[in-house]
Amino acid sequence: MNQYTKKQLADAVRTARSQKGYTQQELSDRTGLSLRSIQRIEKEEALPRAYTLRILAAHLGIAEEPEVASHRTRCRRSRVCPTLSIYATSPQQTPQNHSDDRHRHTLDPWWPGVHRPGHPLPRNNL
Repeated sequence: MNQYTKKQLADAVRTARSQKGYTQQELSDRTGLSLRSIQRIEKEEALPRAYTLRILAAHLGIAEEPEVASHRTRCRRSRVCPTLSIYATSPQQTPQNHSDDRHRHTLDPWWPGVHRPGHPLPRNNL
């Protein structure tokens, strides 16, 4: 596994997005992330939150390590996050292509029945 700097992460997202043929606006529309967030990631202005990485992983075929969320606070002000590592996978290996949902919780933090210690429980906005 590689450990990525902001530059390497930006390159990985930019490359995966262009390989899918998406513009930044199209990626924003598909993921629900703001256009500005995608621009900041690709310009190396921000290290995205674990939630954002999970969304990008699901749509671009970039897989992220599960320990990213637990180490986010330590890496917030660092230019190089020693615990952040992602790797590109082929579309056949990404969890959203499995016939069952056993891996869904790695992409969706609000998947029913999944609670990670230290993470808030989902709110019911009804």
